[in-house]
Amino acid sequence: MDTNTRLHAAAIRRYVTYGIIAALILGMAVFQFITARQQEFDGVRINLAGRQRMLSQKILSGILLYDDGRETRSAVEKNIAVFDSALRALIDGGTAPLDLAGDTVRTLRPIDNTSIRTQMLRVMETWRPFRDRCEEFIERRDRAALQYLIANNFALLDQIDRTAYLLQVESERKNSIITGVLAAEIALIFLLFGLILSRYILRLRNVEAHIRDLEKLLPICSACKKIRIDDAHPENMRSWISIEKYLHESKINLTHGICPECAARLYPDLSPYKK
Repeated sequence: MDTNTRLHAAAIRRYVTYGIIAALILGMAVFQFITARQQEFDGVRINLAGRQRMLSQKILSGILLYDDGRETRSAVEKNIAVFDSALRALIDGGTAPLDLAGDTVRTLRPIDNTSIRTQMLRVMETWRPFRDRCEEFIERRDRAALQYLIANNFALLDQIDRTAYLLQVESERKNSIITGVLAAEIALIFLLFGLILSRYILRLRNVEAHIRDLEKLLPICSACKKIRIDDAHPENMRSWISIEKYLHESKINLTHGICPECAARLYPDLSPYKK
């Protein structure tokens, strides 16, 4: 394999490495975006679960006040409707009221976590008979229905608390995943930056080595042996000086002698050397 082929193969491997790292960074960024969008729904669910807890108590207190004549039927029924619609939206997705008046709503996606969905279904199983007894008491002021509501209020509250806890744990788990992915993403960015930087540093060093090699080349006239000292203006006579002057300007001290060849040529009678 010749040099050009090896360099081409090395370049391909290098760019493939860059591409893989860039693809991993892009994939992590997409994952972070999707997870962040899911967390937005998680925050709404946690808030709704907390409000459901408060609303369950408001429903019971409203029933008691209604029994005492200090609360209207429409107000109690409104709280029941808000609780019911919010619970259904938490489980199966759909429009959930964000306030008790129902003026502000938010569309949720169905819950995809199996354990949380199972717990929410338990809340629904507890809520359905609770809701039916509320309606029975509102319609007929059934005392047995009222006793059922008082006796089972804490059971409903406990199921809602369990749901809120699971939602919080799931949100914290996603936060931990996002933190880990972000750390890995930053590490890959630094790795990619380091690889690119090291490549450029290597190229700079190669250029510097090439420049040093070029600086070692001494332009000399092939005829008169003068040295060129100004590469920018080779046509100028002042750009060329004799070897002796160049060496002198280079701080090299010269002394004179005569070589055997010149001695034989210039002083044939005196020279002990023969051509």
